[in-house]
Amino acid sequence: MKRGTPDHPKMKHLALLLGLKRYEVVGLMESLWHFAASYAKRGDIGRWTNHAIASAIEWSGEPDALVAALVESKLVDDDPVHRLIVHDWEDHCDQTVGRSDEVRKLGFARKSPTNPSAQLDNASEQLAEPSAQLEKTVKNYPALSQSHKPEPKSISHKPEPAEKPGPTASASPPRGDEADAVDIPRNLDTPAFRAKWHEWQSYRKQKRAKLTPMTAQKQLTELSRIGPDAAIATIEKSICKGWQGLFPEKNGQGQDRASPGVTHGDADSDQADTIRRLSHQARGDRKENP
Repeated sequence: MKRGTPDHPKMKHLALLLGLKRYEVVGLMESLWHFAASYAKRGDIGRWTNHAIASAIEWSGEPDALVAALVESKLVDDDPVHRLIVHDWEDHCDQTVGRSDEVRKLGFARKSPTNPSAQLDNASEQLAEPSAQLEKTVKNYPALSQSHKPEPKSISHKPEPAEKPGPTASASPPRGDEADAVDIPRNLDTPAFRAKWHEWQSYRKQKRAKLTPMTAQKQLTELSRIGPDAAIATIEKSICKGWQGLFPEKNGQGQDRASPGVTHGDADSDQADTIRRLSHQARGDRKENP
């Protein structure tokens, strides 16, 4: 925590909102910043639910009340894209966070600009009554109103002909990050694994090998068999070696491959498993019929 932060008006405001003493608020914010440094390195703590944030910093009160107080005191920014962002996180985090792979590749989360739809609404309001605006302008200039006052013209709105859907205009909705919709198995549902899984998805996007929901589900199923710690180590190993697939260790034996990149759940992996089974069966037949 930077010098002078405990005495900052924002900290005093938060203490007033939560009914806490100053040293309690200092501990609360220090815990929040440590949580962000571990599980939201870009400062986008809104990726976690209010309940998860409250649990991480051991807040015993109402989670929504805590988040509302953080936003009200401007220690956390409300954002339409990231939901919640630690205010001035780039200044509060330590240097190791700024040098992390996630921050170096994606940068710190920034507060989004004003909602474009709101700007469009304001523009529509300004153009809603052009005749009234024109009349107001004429009243401000008497000379103009005496001889050059134009008549307001009505604005006609002709319906535009409906566009015929072309061969590519399908009824499918816009696709987001569909892999995020896959549920994480209960035995892997820890903050540390969720952060590493999010890093794995970002890594695959940068490799231009975005995870499909089916592939993500099969990978999570494989990782659930080895537990969260081994699963995190498996993901870290694939990222460090530049692999596109995950290769969990089985029976204590590593599965390093000369040319990894085949992801569990992909068609190539199924084909390789079929070839191995046929090979084992052929060797067994030769032993029974020498």
